[in-house]
Amino acid sequence: MSKLNTWRQGYHRQPRWLRVSEWCLLAYLLYALLLGLVTPYVLTSKLPAALSQSLGREVTVEAISINPFLLRIRVTNFSIAEAEQRNDFVRFSQLEADAAFWRTLLTFTPTLEHFYLNGPYARLTREQGGETTEFNFSDIIRHIQSQSLPEETKEEPGDEGGIPHLRLGLLNVTDGKVEVFDRVSGAELVYPDLALELENLDTHATISDSARSEEQGSPDNLYQVNVTTTEGGTVYVDGLFQLAPLALTGKVKIKKLALPPLWPLSDDIIKARLTDGTLDFSVGYKVSETEQGFRFRANDGQLAVHSLALSDTTSQRISLDTFSLTDMRLDTDSQRVDIAGLKLKAPYINGVYDNDGLDLVSLLMPAGVVQNNAEPEENSQSEASAAWRVVLGKLAITEGDIQLHDKAVAQSMYWRVHPITVTTSKIDSNFSVPVDYDVTLAISGNSQAIPENAQGELITRGSADLATQAVAGELTLSAIALSQVQPYLTPFVNLSLSEGALSVTTRYEVAESGKKLQVSGDATVANLTILDGLHFEPLVKWQTLDVADLRFNLDNNTLDIAAINITEPYAKILIDEQKRTNIGAIIRSGESEEEANEPSSDKARETGDTEGDSVDTQEAGDAEGSVNTPETGQAEGSPLAISIAAINLNNGSAYFADESLTPQFASSIESLNGSIEQLTSNAGSAAKVAINGKIDSYAPVSLKGEINPLLEELFLDLDFAVEGAELTSVNPYSGTYMGYYIDKGLLSLDVRYKVQNSELDGDNHVVIDQLTLGRKSDSEQALSLPLGLAVALLQDNDGVIDLGLEVSGDLDNPDFSFGSIILNALGNLITKAVTAPFTFLASLVGSEDELNRVDFAAGQNSLDEQATQRLTTLAEALNKRPGLRVSIEGTVDAVSDARELAVAQLHQQLLERSAQDALPDNFSASNVPLEGPLASTLETLFSETFSESIQDEQQRIRAQLQNNNEEPVTEQQVTRALHIAMYNRLRDSITIAESELAALAQERGKRVKAYLVNQAQVEAGRLFLLNSREHLQSQSSSVELSLQAD
Repeated sequence: MSKLNTWRQGYHRQPRWLRVSEWCLLAYLLYALLLGLVTPYVLTSKLPAALSQSLGREVTVEAISINPFLLRIRVTNFSIAEAEQRNDFVRFSQLEADAAFWRTLLTFTPTLEHFYLNGPYARLTREQGGETTEFNFSDIIRHIQSQSLPEETKEEPGDEGGIPHLRLGLLNVTDGKVEVFDRVSGAELVYPDLALELENLDTHATISDSARSEEQGSPDNLYQVNVTTTEGGTVYVDGLFQLAPLALTGKVKIKKLALPPLWPLSDDIIKARLTDGTLDFSVGYKVSETEQGFRFRANDGQLAVHSLALSDTTSQRISLDTFSLTDMRLDTDSQRVDIAGLKLKAPYINGVYDNDGLDLVSLLMPAGVVQNNAEPEENSQSEASAAWRVVLGKLAITEGDIQLHDKAVAQSMYWRVHPITVTTSKIDSNFSVPVDYDVTLAISGNSQAIPENAQGELITRGSADLATQAVAGELTLSAIALSQVQPYLTPFVNLSLSEGALSVTTRYEVAESGKKLQVSGDATVANLTILDGLHFEPLVKWQTLDVADLRFNLDNNTLDIAAINITEPYAKILIDEQKRTNIGAIIRSGESEEEANEPSSDKARETGDTEGDSVDTQEAGDAEGSVNTPETGQAEGSPLAISIAAINLNNGSAYFADESLTPQFASSIESLNGSIEQLTSNAGSAAKVAINGKIDSYAPVSLKGEINPLLEELFLDLDFAVEGAELTSVNPYSGTYMGYYIDKGLLSLDVRYKVQNSELDGDNHVVIDQLTLGRKSDSEQALSLPLGLAVALLQDNDGVIDLGLEVSGDLDNPDFSFGSIILNALGNLITKAVTAPFTFLASLVGSEDELNRVDFAAGQNSLDEQATQRLTTLAEALNKRPGLRVSIEGTVDAVSDARELAVAQLHQQLLERSAQDALPDNFSASNVPLEGPLASTLETLFSETFSESIQDEQQRIRAQLQNNNEEPVTEQQVTRALHIAMYNRLRDSITIAESELAALAQERGKRVKAYLVNQAQVEAGRLFLLNSREHLQSQSSSVELSLQAD
């Protein structure tokens, strides 16, 4: 006790300042003990448990230390475990905070010297998607919410004070790492190097103050964020900020940020997968808080996406070498975005078009969006969106490549558009200035695989006024290979577009959203070759088809063409050995498999068989060939007015071959030159036609006249002429169908046809010179007509067959055919000539006599006047047809000629035995003298011939007369009747032999020939007397004539 008192007394004796110092030192030591040892121990032992209870997770802390002298706290190896405690949810290696005690005292502002966070780590995981989205920290939130009680918060007056004034010398986060896992999409994002630095934080500092301090080397509120991705990409943000009012300014720089790791987050949005691509981005920005709200400005923005690739489940579908936006500027106050340039380098698109449409649409269509053509609904933000103005200085696309596999229209067609180059001038969203554009692309197509080489080029350049929806420019197509469209023709036509290139140079003007259209320019189809589907040989081809100065005006509905020039056109018609023609099956018959599977209603709509279609057609009321443009108003329902100044044909040719004949036939028309001028669709005009050529290189052929095929009802008035075509070239046809080959002959035609009001009037003038038939063929298809006779009948003295055929017909008749009318007329003429040759001969000299027979009196061989007149007419006709021969055959009537010959023999006997010089005129049974030498001779011949007495015959006659008469019969009557009876019995008793009748017939023939030769001056060599004795005709008393050819 004494010691304590002694210490107290000594303590009190010490100077006051010393005693105070001792107490301060003691307090400081106590402070150091509590803050430096006790507090870290308590926090290290109690804080993890407290936090674990609050968070529902295991929390660990390795160590907590406090430096009471520097007022520095350090936390080492802090971690919050995942719910399953296998991994850490959040952790850091070390946290250190250093309070600037003396600065705080001196400036009366809470100040931290520095705040360091080393090795921070966070693991964020989405465990479940959909409406019940679950994250790996959702249980922490629920646990905290379950422990907290709802409290009513009351605002106290004065709580709306400003931001407290705080300072922080340096905030530094180093070696950070963030892992993001999405169990729903499978995305895994790892950022292994995260850094953050904030210097000289002052909550009351302004950016302008920071700018001034930056000039002195220590700016306030300077922040820097640096993130490095696993793939080597970096994100760097730096700048200055202020809190009151809130404002930020700085720069963002992103380099080589890999995009594929981010893409799985969009798997529930679109089906496409981003398989490659990196992002470069930099921008200067400034965010400021104003009375009207926040204002955001960006400048010097640069964005570039490299090696972008979108794929489906199997292959790459869209790729891009580079997508860049340069010198971007944005201002929310002016609501304007400026972009100096947008560039696409080597964009690539690979699509498939089938019956379901373009597959890329479904691949890129956001989930839940239904494709439809409905107009978008109006929303409340449309006006606000419309207020923004976007100005793009330039658009440039280079090395573009579009590949399309068409499975819908064609069975399989691969298209490629490559390379594609597009450039534009400034594009303003308010459409204040027109946009100049320049597009160049190459086109190629192949039915087997994606083509490598271009097969044509398209270039268009011009200006588009988006405000007025008007476009004016030029379009050039260069050497577009027409063979590319063959797969689209194959289902419908049996033809093959083997070669051909389309070139077009046009200028176009579009206005009023397409309601007004004007097109002018030239077009060429060069080296066209179309193969037939039978033998795959050229069916149609030409060297060039040039359309010069074409002008189309949709507003007036007119099409004007200055000239169509066709150089070296060629056409071929072939009949093969099976009698199939190369044009007989051009249009494919039958429906395709796709058409067969169409619903019947669809087919009915296509064919127009349904009632609904007929009503629609009637309502449309458009004439065939009209262009319905209701938008224009003026041209509604009016037909297209076509005007072609000239169609010129240069060195054309046509070839026809018939391989079904033996020998085969072939012929050609060459050197076809001419024109069709002033062809229009006006009803009151007709085009002038003048075309000339040569058949087989020597026989001139021409077509002249007028035609207008553009009218609803065809009009033509044409003359077709052929001069001197060799008929020997058609021997295959003449031998097969006419039964004769032709040794010589020339054909000339002069054909005139006129069609008006669906009525045909035709005048065919056919001249065949020196036709000479050769040997007969053994064709079973030959006609049975006597062709030689027909030729002889038709051929005149000069060896010329000159025929005139008039034809007519109704074009509206379903059975009408030009060919059938002409062939029928020609066939009827030949048939009439050979079946009634003498009638034809008589018509040559204007006679209607039957010249094929000469009649004689019974028993006579002399020519009467009628016979000589008929023979004279025949001779006149024969002189006109020197190729005819006449066969002369005498005939008899077996009854009348035999009776007359018997009468002549009886008269001769009476004359000789009566010793008279001559018989009385008109001597006959009824006028035999009642007495005298003739009467006595008659009675004597009767008695000698029949061995009957005259008296007995007289009594029999008297009895017959008496029985028939009531009055007594006189002797004179009995004698007259007796003489008649004896005369007739003697005549009937005379037998005329057939040789006598044959001699009569022969004599008649001689008389006819003699007359023709001697009196009518017909060459004897043309007349042939037939042997009537061998083939006696006994039907008439005449001479029968027949004709044969030489």
